[in-house]
Amino acid sequence: DNSEILRIIDLYVDRGYNIIIGTSWGYGDAFLEASSKYPNVAFMNCAGETNAANLESFYLRSYQGWYLAGIVAAHMTQTKKLGTIGGYPLGVVNWDLNGFLRGAQSVDPEIQMIGVFVNSWYDPVKETQAAEALLEQGADVLGSNMSTPGPHLAFQEEGKWSVGFQIDISDQAPDAVITSMVFKWEAYLIPTIQAIAAGTWVPAEWGWWEGLSLGAFDVEAIADFVPAAAIADVDAARQAMIDGTLDPFMGPLYKQDGSLAVPEGEVVSDDDLWGMNYFVQGSIGTMPAE
Repeated sequence: DNSEILRIIDLYVDRGYNIIIGTSWGYGDAFLEASSKYPNVAFMNCAGETNAANLESFYLRSYQGWYLAGIVAAHMTQTKKLGTIGGYPLGVVNWDLNGFLRGAQSVDPEIQMIGVFVNSWYDPVKETQAAEALLEQGADVLGSNMSTPGPHLAFQEEGKWSVGFQIDISDQAPDAVITSMVFKWEAYLIPTIQAIAAGTWVPAEWGWWEGLSLGAFDVEAIADFVPAAAIADVDAARQAMIDGTLDPFMGPLYKQDGSLAVPEGEVVSDDDLWGMNYFVQGSIGTMPAE
């Protein structure tokens, strides 16, 4: 609700705040309007797509981290079926799910992924139900693009494995969680706020969007029971992505229906990443309309 977001921004500005940070893709339009209304206030919005002279959207190439998580999953799966739970079928979600499968397929091309969406950013009941459905379909490693512990506990109860997202969730399901794709927003927020305070901040025209080399995200807390070969593969892939010799969506890349998405030798463009509206080959499930 843009009107509610704008009301809260007005309240902050009235109280003297001059740096305002949003945390959702859905805040983008409201933040753009507010940045025009308050040109002397610095705005930042996580996962947004709007930018201005005093507004910078910021996010990470999180699909790189999910590619690494997929490598770990490939070393653990016995059924060669991974399950994924996403919020909404948006580019910022779809590239994570596809990155997870691409990483797994770099180890074993026969691995498949069942992808489902719960049409919410937070719904513990639906997320757990989705996890249970994935188990029934034979998935034995879960990649949850959500934040609640229920799906991980569901997989733990069945003696299966899972990957956490945003934070290390291993304390919630220690026998299931093989690793977590962890955000470290301080790598962006601290230098950005320091630049704002110093008067040297210049928002990037198309927003701040960085990869593994900045240290703002990575797979962390890899479980002790994960094979050493998986960790070696992760380390090699991480370095290759930092060096620029590996891209999770390097062609040839095929969509779920077998059509060519990216020719050999090319990679998905940034515009096409944000607009990614398909599952890659090896996926099971239907990509719904946005």
